[in-house]
Amino acid sequence: MLVALKVPDQMVTWIMQCVTTPSYTLALNGSHFGYFKGGRGLRQGDPLSPLLFTICLEYLTRILNVVTLRHDFRFHPMCRGLGLCHLAFADDLLLFSRGDTNSVMVLMRALHTFSIASGLTINKLKSDIYMNGLTPDRSSNTRHFWFQKRWVSHSPRSQDRCLCQSKLNGGLGINNSHVWNIASIGKYSWWVANKKDSLWVKWIHHLYIKQQDWWTYSPNINSSWVWRQICKVKDKLKTCLDYQVWLLSPYSTQKTYECLMGTREKASWIPFVWNRVCLPKVNFITWLYAQNRLLTKVRLLKFGVVSDGVCCLCANAQESQQHLFFDCQFSAQCLSLVRQWLGVTWSFQTLECILRKRFQSLLQKQVLMASFACLVYLIWMSRNTAKHDSMIPRPARILLQLQSLIKFRLHALESQVTMRSRVWLSDRGLLAS
Repeated sequence: MLVALKVPDQMVTWIMQCVTTPSYTLALNGSHFGYFKGGRGLRQGDPLSPLLFTICLEYLTRILNVVTLRHDFRFHPMCRGLGLCHLAFADDLLLFSRGDTNSVMVLMRALHTFSIASGLTINKLKSDIYMNGLTPDRSSNTRHFWFQKRWVSHSPRSQDRCLCQSKLNGGLGINNSHVWNIASIGKYSWWVANKKDSLWVKWIHHLYIKQQDWWTYSPNINSSWVWRQICKVKDKLKTCLDYQVWLLSPYSTQKTYECLMGTREKASWIPFVWNRVCLPKVNFITWLYAQNRLLTKVRLLKFGVVSDGVCCLCANAQESQQHLFFDCQFSAQCLSLVRQWLGVTWSFQTLECILRKRFQSLLQKQVLMASFACLVYLIWMSRNTAKHDSMIPRPARILLQLQSLIKFRLHALESQVTMRSRVWLSDRGLLAS
């Protein structure tokens, strides 16, 4: 094939040298023993491999293009217009023909001719035949000329959750799988409209769209299920996007997903929840707190899960979020210790009071926010311990745990701390002076 393609003799010599000189060794119990010469093939990982594969498949393609011109060969009904009889991938070959004995014999003879020239043969254990629209009786002669049968029957023709929003919009930044799937399938719609040189697009236009306009096209009832789903996604994109602009731009699944999800107003509590000084487990609990989603006893009582709504920490009032984190006697003691440790003199009764407060520096703001976020986390953990284990930790213990959480995160950020902030942190025992 190299000679037929008029590759220079020197290049042919180099290529054959690579093909005929590999040697191999045996690895036993961690040691290598001996070498033996390979009969054929390239060394593992040789970049020449895909190039030689393409040349070999070019020979097979030319054989198939010739034999399909025979009068006794008939194309598959859905491939006749494009003259398509095969597709080749890295290690797979798909052959298409009408389901009659003569057409299959023509393909088998082409494979036999290629095998004689190249030395490559069919692996029968890894090969299958798929038939459509034929009864087992009619397919018996066809299967006789194939290598392994597998009967496949076919027909004749064949609400946004808050956690799926971005973090800036109050969510957890987890992709909505349903919307992401729509955005992913939308790429096929974009291909149909733009990639005129794609074989798959040509086949779609020939089989389904024909001369119709893609944006007004509707599939008929006999179209395949996959094609109907692609068309449904196309119709949905038309209603959600400026598809004229979308059509002319390079396709991006991420940008399409963001357009489908839409934008929402930025949540005011973002600095309190998504703070680099907080651990992820603290972030999640404070996110639930900011969304008013913590399963306090007042909420569980509404669901009929508990029989009473009394606070687990003080047993003096109903356990709502406002009571648990601001009004509870235990929480008030913990908060007093934290304020004293941080040197905070201003008071507050809600999260909004913290968010409206101005701070001297960004890091100081982050540390103060992280301290109150960790306090929310530790109070919630204390509430769970009291409910399930009947044990209430001392407020002083809560302060030590909070300081440990903050120190752990600040240690990783120490190189980014300015001298002014370092003095403030050192006075509170969070960094060495």
